[in-house]
Amino acid sequence: MIEIMQKKTKKKLVLLGLLLMIGALFFWLIKKGIRINNPEAIMKEIFISKSENMHDPFSEEIIIVEEGNIQKINLTTGEKKTADQVEQRDFNGFLGLPSLGFLKNEYLEISEVLFSKNKTMAIVRVVTYEKGMEEFVDPDAVKKDDVYICEIFERKCSKSDIFSQKYDGLDISQKEIHWTNWDSESKNIFGNFVDQIGENTSLYRCNTDEKKCNKVGERDENSYYEVPTGAVSPTTEKVIVIKKNKNSEIKAELLLFSSSDFSNPVEKINISSLINNERDGFEKISSIAWSKIGKNVAIGMDGGIFMLDMEKKSLSLIYAVPMDEESNYFWNSDELYLSPDESFVSFIDSDDWIEDDEEDMEFINNLKKINLDTEEISTIYSAKGLTMQF
Repeated sequence: MIEIMQKKTKKKLVLLGLLLMIGALFFWLIKKGIRINNPEAIMKEIFISKSENMHDPFSEEIIIVEEGNIQKINLTTGEKKTADQVEQRDFNGFLGLPSLGFLKNEYLEISEVLFSKNKTMAIVRVVTYEKGMEEFVDPDAVKKDDVYICEIFERKCSKSDIFSQKYDGLDISQKEIHWTNWDSESKNIFGNFVDQIGENTSLYRCNTDEKKCNKVGERDENSYYEVPTGAVSPTTEKVIVIKKNKNSEIKAELLLFSSSDFSNPVEKINISSLINNERDGFEKISSIAWSKIGKNVAIGMDGGIFMLDMEKKSLSLIYAVPMDEESNYFWNSDELYLSPDESFVSFIDSDDWIEDDEEDMEFINNLKKINLDTEEISTIYSAKGLTMQF
């Protein structure tokens, strides 16, 4: 009898718990202003909330690509798991997007994906090539270059001219701009031109509704600008550009701007001590990595990794990259990660090589982590053709 009563009590407690969870969900939905009789809106809001949590711009999980295999890895634990369909840049089955692959005399493929800040939308570029003999695809035989805006929750896409439309303050008639960040809520898209020698110059912020652009980086006879990889913060609220001065005691400055105002920098920091044109690997800054705290930023150069204290405006070398007898550095200085709490930085280097059966040399890439408290360097994961994808 006592056992039966205990079972009934447990059932009541479970039922009570479920009712409390349902009540809390309805209260949250009402607070959000979502109508209870709209199940699609309810599911969308739940998905977006989950998506924003899963795709925290300062997450310790990043995407890694290993010879075409796309995975997620936790940089704290080293745990790997399979990336989902969209994280793999796979939009197969999305309504409004054309079928990819070989189709009659054409070959279609996704050449570019730019996710919105909250990862609920994506700009997808689909290139159509002419198909040659025996399914040979000539990369120069481009027939069409179409851009789509895809809503990830709805799994549907629609054609867009977001990349090609005319923007006041932006001339793309002579060269194409490289778009790097997109805030679909504020309607702002960020990008920069790449000059003839492959350098990033002039950072632009364009409002896609107003069709107007503002830029940082007007080259003149006394100065020019460089835009490192990661110049726009993950929240798109701040940007960093590097100003190089030709005829000044201050050879290089790091300029921090609010993304809402490109007219005047919030901070100007003298970083002349970093730039040494007479020493290989220290001619330019390749990358910037941001943290959630925002006290420091990490700076990547071919020759080393530095931490810049934004409050004290002080620089410290945390890693001197090894080089061989021919002054070659074996790491990708464009890929740099700073943890949300600023406890470690991660990067990929290539300090080993192997020979396969065909006697071709191939590099083994190592995903490494530097503990900023102990300065200990550890390897998280190693593989051929390994890259980070932000």
